[in-house]
Amino acid sequence: MSSRHPETCFKTETQQLHGVQEMFSGQTLTVLLIALSLQKWLFLFKGVCSSSGMYGYKALEGERFVMQCDSPYPTRLFDKSKSSEDILWFRHEGETKRNVPGEDVDSIMKLGNSLWFPKIAERHSGNYSCQNGERTIHFLVDVMQRNETGCRDYGDSEVTLVLKQGGSITCPGVTCYTSAQNTAIRWYKNDKSAVELMSFRDLTLRATQIILHTVYEKDSANFTCDHDHVDGITWTVRRTVRVTVIPPANVNLPYIVSPQCNQTEEVDLGKPHTLTCKVQSAVERNFNLSITWLVNYHDNQGLQLLEMNSPQQVERSILEQTINQSAQIQQVTQKHLGATFICWARNSKGNASVTVSLRRRPEAARLILVITGPIVMMLVITGLSVLVRLYWLEIYLLYRTYLPFTETTTVGKEYDAFVSCVSTSSSEEEDNTLTGEELGLYHLPKVLEQQCGYRLCLLQRDLVPGGAYTEDVLWSIQRSRRVICVLSACYLRSDSLFELETSLKALREDRQLRLILIWGSSPPARLDSLPPTVRRALRVLPAIRWSSGEAARSDSRFWKSLKMAMPVAPLQPHSVRTESCLEGGESPASRFDIS
Repeated sequence: MSSRHPETCFKTETQQLHGVQEMFSGQTLTVLLIALSLQKWLFLFKGVCSSSGMYGYKALEGERFVMQCDSPYPTRLFDKSKSSEDILWFRHEGETKRNVPGEDVDSIMKLGNSLWFPKIAERHSGNYSCQNGERTIHFLVDVMQRNETGCRDYGDSEVTLVLKQGGSITCPGVTCYTSAQNTAIRWYKNDKSAVELMSFRDLTLRATQIILHTVYEKDSANFTCDHDHVDGITWTVRRTVRVTVIPPANVNLPYIVSPQCNQTEEVDLGKPHTLTCKVQSAVERNFNLSITWLVNYHDNQGLQLLEMNSPQQVERSILEQTINQSAQIQQVTQKHLGATFICWARNSKGNASVTVSLRRRPEAARLILVITGPIVMMLVITGLSVLVRLYWLEIYLLYRTYLPFTETTTVGKEYDAFVSCVSTSSSEEEDNTLTGEELGLYHLPKVLEQQCGYRLCLLQRDLVPGGAYTEDVLWSIQRSRRVICVLSACYLRSDSLFELETSLKALREDRQLRLILIWGSSPPARLDSLPPTVRRALRVLPAIRWSSGEAARSDSRFWKSLKMAMPVAPLQPHSVRTESCLEGGESPASRFDIS
């Protein structure tokens, strides 16, 4: 059954009083007024829901308060291991209900299966419900105000205990509801039941108190006590006591860990120097540890305060703290060498101090730095020179690849690219159905020459048969702006490898030449059989990969990458290029040469 407000089920009190005044008077009227008041509370409690659990809580204004989506009698005060997202909380106002915390997020929050009120107020009184799956539980919360009740002793919700001593925690305000000494009190420390804690430590439950035979640091916690109070219905009166553990009063003098007394520190004249004082002291509630750096120049002007940085806390526990306090000397002078520096620490027990003096660093140490500095620099330069000598080819090829000139020159060039591919390979030796010969002699001229207007040099097509092979290759490479090598395992075993070697040699002599490598398959795992120059070049130079499907489509990623590696503009005069070469209609000058 959904929740209903008492006013929806009965007449208003004013209407009932008019009817009663006509029928009764005097003492009879007084009895009826009391009955109407009790009737209002009963229906506030019963009119919410009758389909599942219903519980009532009394809390004191200004204190911490928590209720979980369960009965008030569990073994744990709440279960923080559960997800708060799985449990829905509502507050009922008449026929409507709204989500909690909702807009009241500053004073109400969800934790596990519980609803927390860090500081409950009178406005939090009312009807609540929680929904966990198919189970719904209703609660009635009554927040009591300290100054508007007949009870004069609501007890203390804050208790201070001394570490390693005995102490007790009293459930506050029990006498406001009962005078019985054997009232059953249910205690919780944070979320756990005190009965469960008794098996792990020395504490005793006595009537309305918890007796701690020894106070530990972990006793700084929230202790919650519950007891029942019958007022028309059975209420759970819940109070929370915040326990703070402090160290004992036996505070010792502060202990200066460093520097040692009468310590001497080496400094360099004209340079800055930092003085650091590390101090241990007991943690005190009403007194803060003070650390100060002073200097005495022995000039009859007394002690002077040094410029200090903010103190840095190194360690802290409930008993002890360690703090570093540093002072900065901006420039060490002869005056500082003859002075006495004092670290002075003070707590409530008394003072402690140590003295420090400065002396100039020996010249021998400075001389060592002057001598070893150039030696170390020379060793570094020598090491870099050896690395450059060993890997000069790789460094040069990477430089030519990733830091090219803006554009290659056309002076003395007759071809945009020289194409090197194996011309005697069989399809059984290739990794793809499309051979390197077909790509180099058919697809490259079809796209680069016919569509983009580039001029390619093919040994099989453009040179007159019968000439010297080596001279023809060198002549073709020297008159080309690019060298395109269509690589494969068959290529590396063929005579075409000479064309790649010649291109690498020409690359070092012609600063305008660019090398484009195309792999139709993965490079061989072992390159040991190749010439050293080729082996080192193949390990560092980037390459473009192609497949049979990409080679057939002129708009594939392979052709886009290849066109970007080609010169921005082909040699002129030549046939006019079609727009299919330039993607998106971009101008040749806007392309970036990545070769």
